[in-house]
Amino acid sequence: MIKSILQEKTAKKSSSSLRVQILSGTIIWAIPIIYIAMTAGCQRQKAQTEPPRHEPNWVQTTPTYSNETPETNNIAEPTPEPNETPMAPIIEMIRLVTSDKAGPNKPPIIPFEANEPNIPEPEPPKTTEPNLVIPEPPVTEANEPNTAQADGTPTENTVAKKDARDFHNKFSHIFSRYVDKNGLVKYSKLRRIQFELTNLQRNFANLDSKEYNSWTQNDKIAMWINAWNMQILRILVDYYPVEDYRYPLIVYWPADSIRHINKRLGDSIDGIKRQKITIMGEEFTLKSLQDEILPKYFNEPKVFLAISQGCLGGPPLRQEPYYGYKLQQQLEEQIGKFVKQKGTFDINIKNKTVTISAIFEPKEMYGNDFKNKYGTDKKFKDQKPLIGAILNFLTPYLNPQQREFLEKEIFKVNFKIFNWKINDSPEK
Repeated sequence: MIKSILQEKTAKKSSSSLRVQILSGTIIWAIPIIYIAMTAGCQRQKAQTEPPRHEPNWVQTTPTYSNETPETNNIAEPTPEPNETPMAPIIEMIRLVTSDKAGPNKPPIIPFEANEPNIPEPEPPKTTEPNLVIPEPPVTEANEPNTAQADGTPTENTVAKKDARDFHNKFSHIFSRYVDKNGLVKYSKLRRIQFELTNLQRNFANLDSKEYNSWTQNDKIAMWINAWNMQILRILVDYYPVEDYRYPLIVYWPADSIRHINKRLGDSIDGIKRQKITIMGEEFTLKSLQDEILPKYFNEPKVFLAISQGCLGGPPLRQEPYYGYKLQQQLEEQIGKFVKQKGTFDINIKNKTVTISAIFEPKEMYGNDFKNKYGTDKKFKDQKPLIGAILNFLTPYLNPQQREFLEKEIFKVNFKIFNWKINDSPEK
């Protein structure tokens, strides 16, 4: 009996030792197999949508031992269950490694099988009905404030135009430094920068027509005025001081008359205005600007009172260039100064005569332009149409006494002889 018990203990010890050896060996090479199996599972896409099937839990069977026989005295080896396979120890090891040790009754943890990256499928492109064309809103060029269409209805500013202030600023220092408060020019000082005047004129020659077309209407007018005034300054500086160019029959010309310069340039009246100037790559003269560009494109004779004639008979210069954004204000101020200038508009109450500058006379300057723009049949009916148009234009800029005289009295209008003396400032 004792012997039988000892043999049974020995058999159990041998069986336990064998299981330890199998388990130790399995751990060494089972881990790489597990890693390979899990990696292959991550790269494999699921072939079906039903939950993955798991291997059944393997249950370690209790080994059975045969009885000792006198012939062999051997211990019987455990007999595997019918369903047990040679891979049973490995599968058991995998179950032990992947099982939840904290709760023996919990189901085994199934290794995570990675899916493909969760990349959202691109949305199908939005389609519109075939041959459907959406028309764009019409774009029209912006008009200046207080302007109207041909039928008199106001227009809306639908497209913002570019401000040309930077372009006009290029000439601001010329007018602010070399024009005095009375609108006369400091030619003796301006002559020192004669070369700079030539360089500044290249800005007009190099002006891109596309940039010009992007400006407002007022900025376009300001550009032509500034181009004219810069051209006058450059020519007079080139011929300053004025040298006497007298003939026996014209000895009445003053020594400082710009008619001497005109005569040197081939025309005693328009010699200066016939000199060439390049604007936007195109050749012009002041004469062509006066007769074609300004009256035809802008239809406002007020601009003629903003351009210098280079002499005392013409309008004074401003101490700044003209700008589109305040052009109307500048023109109104300019006309007010010109009307108050001696020799522009004078009333002799005793003789009942009115003297007007020759700049408004048709033979001399711009009379017909003012006639076409400011002609009226409601006022000054006792005067000729030209005189009536000029008085109609000047009346808003006169003082109350002058307006009362024109409205109540009968008077005669004369044109003053044009003063050709150079508009040289006494400031040297």
